[in-house]
Amino acid sequence: MSKIKLIGISFLFASISIYSIDTDTEIRLLRKALTEGSSSKSSVTVFMNGIAAEKRKEAEKLRQMASVGFGGKFMSGENRKKELIHQAEILEQEAKNYESLNKE
Repeated sequence: MSKIKLIGISFLFASISIYSIDTDTEIRLLRKALTEGSSSKSSVTVFMNGIAAEKRKEAEKLRQMASVGFGGKFMSGENRKKELIHQAEILEQEAKNYESLNKE
């Protein structure tokens, strides 16, 4: 697969949605683009930094939502809070994965 096709596919995935494909598949494609040549490296790096920033921003929103009480029963509120914090932690880990690719 040529570098241009690989970068095109990566940007296509990003334009659809961050969550539209499996993160492992996306990271595998980006790793391949990084190793194939230096001409695509800067584009992929910018792309990955953008995704990492978006994931961190979304994680922060989830943490803010977890800190707001919506009334209702105590246990359902606690379960909701735990789920939001768990989702935020997953997004933070994904952001770290994207940033670690830039360092390889």
